Amino acid sequence: MLKMKNSIKIYLDWNVIVDFLDGKFKWLEDIIFSNREYISIPFSSEHVDEATNIKLSNTLDTKNEINRRLNYLSRISSNLYLVNDMIDTGYRVETPSSVFQTLNDVFLGFDLNQLFSSFIDYETLKAGRKKLDLDPNILNNIEPGDAIEKIDEIITSNKEIREHIKNNDLDIGFMGILKAALDISEESHSNTSYNDIIREKKTYELNNLVVMSFSLLDTFGFWADKKSTFIRGSRYPDSRHAFNAIFMDVLISNDKRFCMKAEAVYRYLNLGPEVCYLKKDKEKIRKLLKVET
Repeated sequence: MLKMKNSIKIYLDWNVIVDFLDGKFKWLEDIIFSNREYISIPFSSEHVDEATNIKLSNTLDTKNEINRRLNYLSRISSNLYLVNDMIDTGYRVETPSSVFQTLNDVFLGFDLNQLFSSFIDYETLKAGRKKLDLDPNILNNIEPGDAIEKIDEIITSNKEIREHIKNNDLDIGFMGILKAALDISEESHSNTSYNDIIREKKTYELNNLVVMSFSLLDTFGFWADKKSTFIRGSRYPDSRHAFNAIFMDVLISNDKRFCMKAEAVYRYLNLGPEVCYLKKDKEKIRKLLKVET
């Protein structure tokens, strides 16, 4: 793995890359390209997946657009690839096009994002939040650092839930549910061929913590995805972007819902990085990137 130089590492959410491709937020793009000696922009397999997850009116247009996206990703990242799989976690020099080819070679035969969104349908999810008195009008006015504590408070104040906890000696708070989800994940991997590998990897456990915490926040309704986003199965790639960003100094996104959930997870698990909402945090970003205002 590549030994990183002493630089400010920025993780750009895919929507920021799209904005750059569309000619938006030129001020930030200029800062990045003008300060490559101390600013690094690693890319991940999630970036490559989103860059190539497109279908235009004909095959040629689709291919050209994919190439345009991958070439830009190569240019802005200088081919610095954040590797995070069952074997390696770290950085190496590799082109997005090469990563795309590798992802195609190991295609699972199903759409993981859609699978992730199909465990429970949207209306059932909304009904569950209502039954637990999880009102988004309340949750979305809470600071990210207080979100999980407030969710715990609301859930455990529900009379029906309290009785269930008492009668079954259960922990139904956020951490209790998170632990149960982690146990299920561990059990699902227990008979797989890579179980011995992942059992020794701390990043595997940390990945599960971040991904599941992020997903639970959305499930409970804290800055939850809109229906159209939920149906696309965006929660899984979003949670993976949130995990990838813990290895960086700054996370920049133009999706406020993503920013709020990511920051809530980081505060809860005591992780970095600094989270910036591109549309509103221009001065904060400039300060973090050591650019004079």
